Amino acid sequence: MNNELYYTPSLEEFHVGFEYERMNGDKWESAILNVDDCCGTSARGFENEFEEISHYIRDVRVKYLDKEDIQSLGFKFFSKDGDVITIYKKDHNELHYCTVGPVNIMVINTDKDIAQTVIKNKSELKVLLKQLGI
Repeated sequence: MNNELYYTPSLEEFHVGFEYERMNGDKWESAILNVDDCCGTSARGFENEFEEISHYIRDVRVKYLDKEDIQSLGFKFFSKDGDVITIYKKDHNELHYCTVGPVNIMVINTDKDIAQTVIKNKSELKVLLKQLGI
């Protein structure tokens, strides 16, 4: 894969459920930060895990959000108009996705509201969808 599809995350981006890759020898391995990996559920356990991540952060990368990530979350492709991809989920919440360089701008229309935001990766989108109740 092309390195332009990835970026080095900041430590603040890490949370339970965060998807990333880390270098193991000479190859990249997929990883998801979960509670069990964080030395239990204590705050000190998470602090230890984040401290460890901070030491090897240069050997960590995250894939920028793409159409395949969105579809893996249950959205179905609907149409493409220039650089804007419109994708629907089963419950008819509408998601418009536009890539500007490595940055992904999304507009989500729900039956309650419209949210426009910049989403860098799949983990961020999962959190936003949960917050919006989608």
